[in-house]
Amino acid sequence: FTQRAPRTIDFCMLVMPADSQALKRPASQAAVAGPAKRPSAILMQSTPEWCKSPFPVAKQRTVETLQELSSIWQERSATEGNNSAGAQAVSEALRSVCEDASTLLTEDGWAWSRQAGAAYVLPRGALGSKPLAASEGRDGLIVSTAPVEPTDPGVIVAPAPPCGHGLYAAKALPKGSSLGEYLGEARAYDIWVKEIKDLKRQRRGSEEAAPFIPEELYAAWIGIGPQGAGVVLDAFAAGNYMRFANCSCAPNAKFHEFGRGSQGHYRVKVVTKRDIQRGEQVSVNYGWYYDPETLEEVRRQAAIAYTKDLGSLNRIAQNVRLGASTNGSVVGASALLAGEEEASEAILAVVAALESTSDATTASPGDGGPRDIEVAFLRRFLDAAKLRAWLEDPKTLTSTEAVEDFQQIPDAVWFLYEVVGAAVVGISCRCGLDPSLNPKRLCSGIIGRPLQVTCDGRNRELAAECDWLA
Repeated sequence: FTQRAPRTIDFCMLVMPADSQALKRPASQAAVAGPAKRPSAILMQSTPEWCKSPFPVAKQRTVETLQELSSIWQERSATEGNNSAGAQAVSEALRSVCEDASTLLTEDGWAWSRQAGAAYVLPRGALGSKPLAASEGRDGLIVSTAPVEPTDPGVIVAPAPPCGHGLYAAKALPKGSSLGEYLGEARAYDIWVKEIKDLKRQRRGSEEAAPFIPEELYAAWIGIGPQGAGVVLDAFAAGNYMRFANCSCAPNAKFHEFGRGSQGHYRVKVVTKRDIQRGEQVSVNYGWYYDPETLEEVRRQAAIAYTKDLGSLNRIAQNVRLGASTNGSVVGASALLAGEEEASEAILAVVAALESTSDATTASPGDGGPRDIEVAFLRRFLDAAKLRAWLEDPKTLTSTEAVEDFQQIPDAVWFLYEVVGAAVVGISCRCGLDPSLNPKRLCSGIIGRPLQVTCDGRNRELAAECDWLA
Protein backbone atom coordinates (compact mmCIF):
# COMPACT_ATOMS: atom_id res chain seq x y z
CA PHE A 1 0.00 0.00 0.00
CA THR A 2 1.58 3.26 -1.10
CA GLN A 3 1.56 6.70 0.45
CA ARG A 4 -1.05 8.66 -1.44
CA ALA A 5 -2.49 11.32 0.84
CA PRO A 6 -2.26 14.46 -1.33
CA ARG A 7 -3.66 12.85 -4.49
CA THR A 8 -6.45 11.06 -2.64
CA ILE A 9 -7.46 14.13 -0.69
CA ASP A 10 -7.76 16.21 -3.84
CA PHE A 11 -9.89 13.53 -5.44
CA CYS A 12 -12.28 13.28 -2.49
CA MET A 13 -12.69 17.03 -2.24
CA LEU A 14 -13.45 17.43 -5.93
CA VAL A 15 -15.96 14.68 -6.62
CA MET A 16 -17.78 13.92 -3.39
CA PRO A 17 -20.80 16.02 -2.38
CA ALA A 18 -21.00 17.31 1.16
CA ASP A 19 -23.30 14.53 2.37
CA SER A 20 -21.26 11.67 0.86
CA GLN A 21 -17.64 12.35 1.80
CA ALA A 22 -17.11 9.14 3.77
CA LEU A 23 -15.31 7.25 1.03
CA LYS A 24 -14.01 4.03 2.58
CA ARG A 25 -10.29 4.02 3.20
CA PRO A 26 -7.80 1.43 4.50
CA ALA A 27 -7.88 0.92 8.26
CA SER A 28 -5.18 0.22 10.80
CA GLN A 29 -4.43 -1.96 13.75
CA ALA A 30 -5.70 -0.26 16.88
CA ALA A 31 -2.90 -1.09 19.28
CA VAL A 32 0.04 0.24 17.26
CA ALA A 33 0.00 3.92 18.13
CA GLY A 34 -0.85 3.72 21.80
CA PRO A 35 -4.09 4.05 23.78
CA ALA A 36 -7.02 5.95 22.34
CA LYS A 37 -8.31 9.12 23.93
CA ARG A 38 -11.92 10.18 24.17
CA PRO A 39 -12.51 13.92 24.43
CA SER A 40 -14.47 14.52 27.62
CA ALA A 41 -16.30 17.38 25.93
CA ILE A 42 -18.31 15.09 23.61
CA LEU A 43 -21.95 15.29 24.61
CA MET A 44 -22.97 11.70 25.37
CA GLN A 45 -26.57 10.61 25.03
CA SER A 46 -28.31 9.29 28.13
CA THR A 47 -28.52 5.49 28.30
CA PRO A 48 -31.46 4.34 26.13
CA GLU A 49 -34.17 2.36 27.87
CA TRP A 50 -33.54 -0.73 25.74
CA CYS A 51 -29.94 -0.87 26.99
CA LYS A 52 -31.17 -1.22 30.57
CA SER A 53 -32.76 -4.61 29.91
CA PRO A 54 -31.28 -7.62 31.72
CA PHE A 55 -29.54 -10.13 29.47
CA PRO A 56 -32.37 -12.74 29.41
CA VAL A 57 -34.82 -10.08 28.23
CA ALA A 58 -32.45 -8.77 25.57
CA LYS A 59 -31.67 -12.29 24.40
CA GLN A 60 -35.35 -13.16 24.06
CA ARG A 61 -35.98 -9.91 22.18
CA THR A 62 -33.14 -10.76 19.80
CA VAL A 63 -34.33 -14.33 19.19
CA GLU A 64 -37.93 -13.26 18.55
CA THR A 65 -36.87 -10.56 16.11
CA LEU A 66 -34.54 -12.87 14.18
CA GLN A 67 -37.25 -15.53 14.02
CA GLU A 68 -39.66 -13.01 12.56
CA LEU A 69 -37.12 -11.80 9.99
CA SER A 70 -36.28 -15.39 9.08
CA SER A 71 -39.97 -16.08 8.47
CA ILE A 72 -40.21 -13.03 6.20
CA TRP A 73 -37.42 -14.38 3.99
CA GLN A 74 -38.81 -17.90 4.09
CA GLU A 75 -42.09 -16.56 2.72
CA ARG A 76 -40.27 -14.60 0.02
CA SER A 77 -38.32 -17.68 -1.08
CA ALA A 78 -41.62 -19.38 -1.89
CA THR A 79 -42.51 -16.64 -4.37
CA GLU A 80 -39.20 -16.07 -6.15
CA GLY A 81 -39.09 -19.10 -8.44
CA ASN A 82 -35.61 -19.74 -9.83
CA ASN A 83 -34.19 -17.01 -7.58
CA SER A 84 -35.45 -18.57 -4.37
CA ALA A 85 -32.02 -19.81 -3.26
CA GLY A 86 -30.87 -16.35 -2.18
CA ALA A 87 -33.93 -15.67 -0.04
CA GLN A 88 -33.70 -19.16 1.43
CA ALA A 89 -30.05 -18.57 2.36
CA VAL A 90 -30.96 -15.34 4.18
CA SER A 91 -33.75 -17.11 6.07
CA GLU A 92 -31.45 -19.95 7.11
CA ALA A 93 -28.68 -17.57 8.20
CA LEU A 94 -31.04 -15.66 10.48
CA ARG A 95 -32.63 -18.83 11.82
CA SER A 96 -29.24 -20.37 12.59
CA VAL A 97 -28.67 -17.83 15.36
CA CYS A 98 -32.00 -18.68 16.97
CA GLU A 99 -31.36 -22.42 16.82
CA ASP A 100 -28.02 -22.05 18.59
CA ALA A 101 -28.89 -19.04 20.74
CA SER A 102 -27.30 -20.50 23.87
CA THR A 103 -23.91 -20.44 22.10
CA LEU A 104 -24.23 -17.48 19.74
CA LEU A 105 -26.11 -15.00 21.93
CA THR A 106 -24.06 -14.45 25.06
CA GLU A 107 -23.74 -11.97 27.90
CA ASP A 108 -20.57 -10.70 26.25
CA GLY A 109 -22.63 -9.90 23.16
CA TRP A 110 -25.14 -7.99 25.24
CA ALA A 111 -22.39 -6.10 27.09
CA TRP A 112 -20.97 -5.09 23.67
CA SER A 113 -24.34 -3.85 22.45
CA ARG A 114 -25.09 -1.96 25.64
CA GLN A 115 -21.74 -0.17 25.44
CA ALA A 116 -22.48 0.74 21.80
CA GLY A 117 -26.07 1.81 22.56
CA ALA A 118 -27.79 -0.94 20.56
CA ALA A 119 -31.03 -2.77 21.33
CA TYR A 120 -30.10 -6.37 20.48
CA VAL A 121 -27.47 -8.90 21.51
CA LEU A 122 -24.52 -8.92 19.11
CA PRO A 123 -23.94 -12.50 17.83
CA ARG A 124 -20.79 -14.19 19.01
CA GLY A 125 -19.31 -14.33 15.52
CA ALA A 126 -19.37 -10.53 15.29
CA LEU A 127 -17.48 -9.91 18.54
CA GLY A 128 -14.19 -9.03 16.92
CA SER A 129 -13.95 -5.36 17.85
CA LYS A 130 -14.15 -3.07 20.85
CA PRO A 131 -17.55 -1.40 21.35
CA LEU A 132 -17.60 2.40 21.32
CA ALA A 133 -20.16 4.82 22.69
CA ALA A 134 -18.38 7.72 20.96
CA SER A 135 -15.58 8.09 18.47
CA GLU A 136 -12.09 8.49 19.89
CA GLY A 137 -9.17 10.62 18.76
CA ARG A 138 -5.64 9.36 18.25
CA ASP A 139 -2.45 10.77 16.72
CA GLY A 140 -3.16 14.14 18.35
CA LEU A 141 -6.64 14.41 16.82
CA ILE A 142 -9.63 15.72 18.71
CA VAL A 143 -13.16 14.57 17.89
CA SER A 144 -15.70 17.40 17.65
CA THR A 145 -18.03 18.00 20.58
CA ALA A 146 -21.29 17.55 18.66
CA PRO A 147 -23.73 15.21 20.46
CA VAL A 148 -23.36 11.54 19.57
CA GLU A 149 -25.97 10.36 17.06
CA PRO A 150 -27.62 7.39 18.81
CA THR A 151 -28.08 4.02 17.16
CA ASP A 152 -31.67 3.44 16.03
CA PRO A 153 -33.26 0.59 18.05
CA GLY A 154 -34.74 -0.65 14.78
CA VAL A 155 -31.50 -2.21 13.48
CA ILE A 156 -30.01 -5.58 14.35
CA VAL A 157 -26.74 -7.32 13.44
CA ALA A 158 -26.99 -10.89 12.13
CA PRO A 159 -25.22 -13.29 9.73
CA ALA A 160 -25.35 -12.13 6.11
CA PRO A 161 -23.88 -14.63 3.66
CA PRO A 162 -21.67 -14.13 1.72
CA CYS A 163 -20.62 -10.96 3.61
CA GLY A 164 -20.14 -12.35 7.10
CA HIS A 165 -22.47 -10.19 9.20
CA GLY A 166 -24.75 -7.36 8.19
CA LEU A 167 -26.97 -4.63 9.62
CA TYR A 168 -30.64 -5.57 9.16
CA ALA A 169 -33.78 -3.47 9.52
CA ALA A 170 -35.69 -4.94 12.47
CA LYS A 171 -38.57 -2.62 11.61
CA ALA A 172 -39.58 -0.48 8.65
CA LEU A 173 -37.19 2.48 8.37
CA PRO A 174 -38.57 5.60 6.64
CA LYS A 175 -36.57 7.59 4.09
CA GLY A 176 -34.38 10.23 5.73
CA SER A 177 -33.99 8.34 9.02
CA SER A 178 -30.71 8.72 10.90
CA LEU A 179 -29.70 5.19 11.89
CA GLY A 180 -26.73 6.18 13.98
CA GLU A 181 -23.24 7.61 13.93
CA TYR A 182 -20.43 5.66 12.28
CA LEU A 183 -18.04 5.37 15.21
CA GLY A 184 -14.37 4.53 15.28
CA GLU A 185 -10.95 6.00 15.98
CA ALA A 186 -9.98 9.22 14.22
CA ARG A 187 -6.54 8.59 12.74
CA ALA A 188 -4.00 10.75 10.92
CA TYR A 189 -3.90 9.37 7.39
CA ASP A 190 -0.10 9.33 7.01
CA ILE A 191 0.47 7.47 10.29
CA TRP A 192 -2.32 5.06 9.53
CA VAL A 193 -0.98 4.27 6.04
CA LYS A 194 2.46 3.54 7.45
CA GLU A 195 0.88 1.06 9.87
CA ILE A 196 -0.84 -0.71 6.98
CA LYS A 197 2.47 -0.96 5.11
CA ASP A 198 4.15 -2.33 8.24
CA LEU A 199 1.37 -4.91 8.67
CA LYS A 200 1.73 -6.09 5.08
CA ARG A 201 5.48 -6.38 5.43
CA GLN A 202 5.05 -8.32 8.68
CA ARG A 203 2.38 -10.70 7.38
CA ARG A 204 3.62 -11.45 3.88
CA GLY A 205 6.97 -9.73 3.48
CA SER A 206 5.68 -7.20 0.97
CA GLU A 207 4.14 -3.76 0.74
CA GLU A 208 2.33 -4.58 -2.52
CA ALA A 209 -1.11 -2.98 -2.73
CA ALA A 210 -2.86 -6.24 -3.64
CA PRO A 211 -4.41 -7.99 -2.02
CA PHE A 212 -5.85 -5.79 0.68
CA ILE A 213 -5.89 -7.10 4.25
CA PRO A 214 -9.02 -6.91 6.46
CA GLU A 215 -7.75 -3.90 8.40
CA GLU A 216 -7.85 -1.83 5.22
CA LEU A 217 -11.60 -2.07 4.72
CA TYR A 218 -13.06 -0.58 7.89
CA ALA A 219 -12.49 3.14 7.72
CA ALA A 220 -14.28 6.24 6.49
CA TRP A 221 -12.61 9.36 5.11
CA ILE A 222 -13.58 12.31 7.33
CA GLY A 223 -11.70 15.34 6.04
CA ILE A 224 -8.27 16.87 5.57
CA GLY A 225 -7.48 17.43 9.25
CA PRO A 226 -5.21 19.96 10.98
CA GLN A 227 -2.12 19.23 8.86
CA GLY A 228 -3.98 18.92 5.56
CA ALA A 229 -2.77 15.31 5.19
CA GLY A 230 -6.14 13.69 5.79
CA VAL A 231 -8.07 11.97 8.58
CA VAL A 232 -9.80 8.60 8.54
CA LEU A 233 -12.23 7.05 10.99
CA ASP A 234 -10.89 3.56 11.68
CA ALA A 235 -13.62 1.10 12.71
CA PHE A 236 -11.65 -2.12 12.31
CA ALA A 237 -10.71 -2.65 15.95
CA ALA A 238 -13.32 -0.41 17.59
CA GLY A 239 -16.75 0.79 16.50
CA ASN A 240 -20.48 0.33 16.80
CA TYR A 241 -23.38 -1.22 14.85
CA MET A 242 -22.79 1.01 11.81
CA ARG A 243 -19.51 -0.79 11.05
CA PHE A 244 -21.64 -3.78 9.99
CA ALA A 245 -23.41 -1.92 7.16
CA ASN A 246 -22.33 -3.74 3.99
CA CYS A 247 -21.70 -2.30 0.55
CA SER A 248 -24.32 -2.57 -2.18
CA CYS A 249 -24.56 -1.57 -5.83
CA ALA A 250 -28.04 -0.30 -4.93
CA PRO A 251 -27.44 1.26 -1.49
CA ASN A 252 -30.45 2.22 0.56
CA ALA A 253 -28.46 4.49 2.89
CA LYS A 254 -25.57 6.96 2.70
CA PHE A 255 -23.02 8.68 4.87
CA HIS A 256 -23.84 12.23 6.00
CA GLU A 257 -21.24 14.48 7.56
CA PHE A 258 -21.89 16.58 10.68
CA GLY A 259 -20.03 18.01 13.63
CA ARG A 260 -17.09 19.57 11.77
CA GLY A 261 -14.49 20.46 14.41
CA SER A 262 -11.75 23.03 14.74
CA GLN A 263 -9.13 20.68 13.25
CA GLY A 264 -10.83 20.51 9.85
CA HIS A 265 -12.38 17.04 10.04
CA TYR A 266 -15.89 15.92 10.82
CA ARG A 267 -18.04 13.01 11.95
CA VAL A 268 -20.43 10.89 9.89
CA LYS A 269 -23.77 9.19 10.38
CA VAL A 270 -25.76 6.72 8.30
CA VAL A 271 -28.99 8.10 6.82
CA THR A 272 -31.57 6.16 4.79
CA LYS A 273 -31.95 7.16 1.11
CA ARG A 274 -35.35 5.49 0.73
CA ASP A 275 -37.91 3.58 2.76
CA ILE A 276 -36.31 0.33 3.93
CA GLN A 277 -38.51 -2.69 4.45
CA ARG A 278 -38.27 -4.86 7.50
CA GLY A 279 -35.75 -7.62 6.90
CA GLU A 280 -33.62 -5.72 4.37
CA GLN A 281 -29.98 -5.05 5.09
CA VAL A 282 -28.92 -1.44 5.55
CA SER A 283 -26.32 -0.79 2.83
CA VAL A 284 -24.04 2.03 1.68
CA ASN A 285 -21.59 2.71 -1.15
CA TYR A 286 -18.00 2.61 0.07
CA GLY A 287 -16.60 3.88 -3.23
CA TRP A 288 -13.34 1.92 -3.40
CA TYR A 289 -13.53 1.76 -7.21
CA TYR A 290 -12.93 5.51 -7.36
CA ASP A 291 -9.82 5.55 -5.26
CA PRO A 292 -7.16 6.29 -7.94
CA GLU A 293 -4.47 3.86 -6.78
CA THR A 294 -6.97 1.11 -6.05
CA LEU A 295 -8.50 1.44 -9.51
CA GLU A 296 -5.06 1.35 -11.09
CA GLU A 297 -4.30 -1.88 -9.23
CA VAL A 298 -7.62 -3.45 -10.28
CA ARG A 299 -6.77 -2.77 -13.91
CA ARG A 300 -3.24 -4.12 -13.54
CA GLN A 301 -4.53 -7.34 -11.99
CA ALA A 302 -7.17 -7.64 -14.73
CA ALA A 303 -4.43 -7.58 -17.38
CA ILE A 304 -2.42 -10.18 -15.46
CA ALA A 305 -5.43 -12.52 -15.13
CA TYR A 306 -6.27 -12.16 -18.83
CA THR A 307 -2.69 -12.93 -19.83
CA LYS A 308 -2.69 -16.09 -17.69
CA ASP A 309 -5.85 -17.30 -19.43
CA LEU A 310 -4.72 -16.61 -23.01
CA GLY A 311 -3.74 -20.24 -23.66
CA SER A 312 -7.14 -21.54 -22.55
CA LEU A 313 -8.95 -18.83 -24.50
CA ASN A 314 -7.05 -19.82 -27.62
CA ARG A 315 -8.11 -23.46 -27.25
CA ILE A 316 -11.73 -22.44 -26.70
CA ALA A 317 -11.58 -20.23 -29.81
CA GLN A 318 -10.30 -23.14 -31.89
CA ASN A 319 -13.18 -25.31 -30.69
CA VAL A 320 -15.74 -22.59 -31.38
CA ARG A 321 -14.42 -22.08 -34.91
CA LEU A 322 -14.48 -25.81 -35.55
CA GLY A 323 -18.11 -25.97 -34.48
CA ALA A 324 -19.01 -22.93 -36.58
CA SER A 325 -17.45 -24.54 -39.67
CA THR A 326 -19.58 -27.68 -39.27
CA ASN A 327 -22.99 -27.36 -37.67
CA GLY A 328 -22.66 -24.20 -35.63
CA SER A 329 -22.42 -26.16 -32.39
CA VAL A 330 -20.06 -25.36 -29.55
CA VAL A 331 -20.59 -28.72 -27.91
CA GLY A 332 -17.23 -29.95 -26.73
CA ALA A 333 -15.99 -26.75 -25.12
CA SER A 334 -16.24 -28.34 -21.69
CA ALA A 335 -14.60 -31.53 -22.94
CA LEU A 336 -11.74 -29.50 -24.37
CA LEU A 337 -11.06 -28.07 -20.92
CA ALA A 338 -11.60 -31.33 -19.07
CA GLY A 339 -7.87 -31.96 -18.88
CA GLU A 340 -7.12 -28.49 -17.54
CA GLU A 341 -7.17 -29.03 -13.81
CA GLU A 342 -6.03 -25.46 -13.27
CA ALA A 343 -8.71 -23.83 -15.45
CA SER A 344 -9.55 -20.50 -13.83
CA GLU A 345 -13.03 -19.51 -12.72
CA ALA A 346 -13.02 -16.92 -15.50
CA ILE A 347 -12.41 -19.63 -18.12
CA LEU A 348 -15.17 -21.79 -16.64
CA ALA A 349 -17.47 -18.76 -16.86
CA VAL A 350 -16.56 -18.36 -20.55
CA VAL A 351 -17.45 -22.01 -21.18
CA ALA A 352 -20.71 -21.60 -19.27
CA ALA A 353 -21.61 -18.55 -21.36
CA LEU A 354 -20.98 -20.45 -24.62
CA GLU A 355 -23.11 -23.38 -23.52
CA SER A 356 -26.03 -21.30 -22.28
CA THR A 357 -28.55 -19.10 -24.06
CA SER A 358 -30.19 -17.70 -20.92
CA ASP A 359 -29.74 -14.20 -19.51
CA ALA A 360 -27.46 -14.53 -16.49
CA THR A 361 -27.55 -10.88 -15.38
CA THR A 362 -29.55 -11.56 -12.22
CA ALA A 363 -29.91 -15.33 -12.19
CA SER A 364 -29.44 -17.24 -8.96
CA PRO A 365 -26.30 -19.43 -8.88
CA GLY A 366 -28.31 -22.30 -7.40
CA ASP A 367 -27.11 -24.69 -4.73
CA GLY A 368 -23.57 -25.49 -5.95
CA GLY A 369 -20.38 -25.17 -3.97
CA PRO A 370 -18.42 -21.92 -3.57
CA ARG A 371 -16.54 -22.39 -6.86
CA ASP A 372 -19.75 -23.13 -8.77
CA ILE A 373 -21.39 -20.07 -7.24
CA GLU A 374 -18.45 -17.86 -8.21
CA VAL A 375 -18.41 -19.17 -11.78
CA ALA A 376 -22.14 -18.56 -12.12
CA PHE A 377 -21.66 -15.05 -10.79
CA LEU A 378 -18.83 -14.28 -13.21
CA ARG A 379 -21.03 -15.55 -16.03
CA ARG A 380 -23.12 -12.40 -15.51
CA PHE A 381 -20.39 -10.27 -17.04
CA LEU A 382 -20.33 -12.03 -20.42
CA ASP A 383 -22.63 -11.39 -23.37
CA ALA A 384 -22.80 -14.84 -25.00
CA ALA A 385 -23.45 -13.53 -28.52
CA LYS A 386 -20.67 -10.95 -28.30
CA LEU A 387 -18.32 -13.54 -26.82
CA ARG A 388 -19.01 -16.09 -29.55
CA ALA A 389 -18.58 -13.53 -32.32
CA TRP A 390 -15.21 -12.56 -30.89
CA LEU A 391 -14.04 -16.17 -30.60
CA GLU A 392 -15.20 -17.00 -34.14
CA ASP A 393 -13.16 -14.16 -35.63
CA PRO A 394 -9.94 -15.60 -37.15
CA LYS A 395 -8.12 -12.44 -36.07
CA THR A 396 -8.92 -13.16 -32.44
CA LEU A 397 -6.22 -14.43 -30.07
CA THR A 398 -3.39 -14.67 -32.57
CA SER A 399 -0.82 -14.10 -29.82
CA THR A 400 -0.24 -15.26 -26.25
CA GLU A 401 2.11 -12.43 -25.40
CA ALA A 402 1.55 -10.71 -22.07
CA VAL A 403 -0.96 -7.88 -22.00
CA GLU A 404 0.55 -4.90 -20.21
CA ASP A 405 -2.35 -2.44 -20.37
CA PHE A 406 -5.99 -3.00 -19.48
CA GLN A 407 -7.02 -1.28 -22.71
CA GLN A 408 -5.63 -4.29 -24.57
CA ILE A 409 -8.21 -6.63 -23.03
CA PRO A 410 -10.90 -7.26 -25.69
CA ASP A 411 -14.33 -5.77 -25.09
CA ALA A 412 -15.95 -9.24 -25.17
CA VAL A 413 -14.22 -10.23 -21.92
CA TRP A 414 -13.28 -6.85 -20.39
CA PHE A 415 -16.03 -6.75 -17.76
CA LEU A 416 -15.22 -10.33 -16.74
CA TYR A 417 -11.53 -9.69 -16.18
CA GLU A 418 -12.11 -6.35 -14.52
CA VAL A 419 -14.22 -8.16 -11.91
CA VAL A 420 -11.53 -10.84 -11.59
CA GLY A 421 -8.91 -8.13 -11.07
CA ALA A 422 -11.00 -6.57 -8.31
CA ALA A 423 -11.24 -9.96 -6.59
CA VAL A 424 -7.44 -10.23 -6.55
CA VAL A 425 -7.16 -6.74 -5.07
CA GLY A 426 -9.79 -7.54 -2.45
CA ILE A 427 -12.69 -5.22 -3.32
CA SER A 428 -15.15 -7.75 -4.68
CA CYS A 429 -18.85 -7.01 -4.38
CA ARG A 430 -21.31 -9.91 -4.36
CA CYS A 431 -24.42 -8.02 -3.25
CA GLY A 432 -26.28 -9.53 -6.22
CA LEU A 433 -26.19 -12.91 -4.47
CA ASP A 434 -28.05 -11.59 -1.43
CA PRO A 435 -31.60 -10.26 -1.95
CA SER A 436 -31.56 -8.71 1.53
CA LEU A 437 -28.65 -6.54 0.39
CA ASN A 438 -29.71 -5.92 -3.21
CA PRO A 439 -33.39 -6.71 -3.99
CA LYS A 440 -32.96 -6.32 -7.77
CA ARG A 441 -29.74 -8.40 -7.78
CA LEU A 442 -28.08 -6.09 -10.33
CA CYS A 443 -24.45 -6.09 -9.21
CA SER A 444 -21.25 -4.69 -10.73
CA GLY A 445 -19.01 -7.17 -8.93
CA ILE A 446 -16.74 -4.41 -7.56
CA ILE A 447 -17.19 -2.29 -4.44
CA GLY A 448 -18.27 1.18 -5.51
CA ARG A 449 -18.39 0.49 -9.27
CA PRO A 450 -21.43 1.72 -11.22
CA LEU A 451 -23.29 -0.99 -13.14
CA GLN A 452 -21.58 -1.92 -16.39
CA VAL A 453 -24.61 -0.84 -18.41
CA THR A 454 -23.96 2.76 -17.35
CA CYS A 455 -20.13 2.80 -17.18
CA ASP A 456 -17.77 0.72 -19.31
CA GLY A 457 -14.77 1.36 -17.05
CA ARG A 458 -12.39 2.11 -19.91
CA ASN A 459 -12.04 5.84 -19.27
CA ARG A 460 -8.88 6.64 -17.35
CA GLU A 461 -10.67 9.58 -15.74
CA LEU A 462 -13.73 7.79 -14.41
CA ALA A 463 -14.93 10.76 -12.40
CA ALA A 464 -15.66 12.52 -15.68
CA GLU A 465 -17.32 9.45 -17.22
CA CYS A 466 -19.80 8.35 -14.58
CA ASP A 467 -21.93 10.27 -12.13
CA TRP A 468 -21.31 7.52 -9.61
CA LEU A 469 -22.76 9.17 -6.53
CA ALA A 470 -26.11 10.06 -8.11
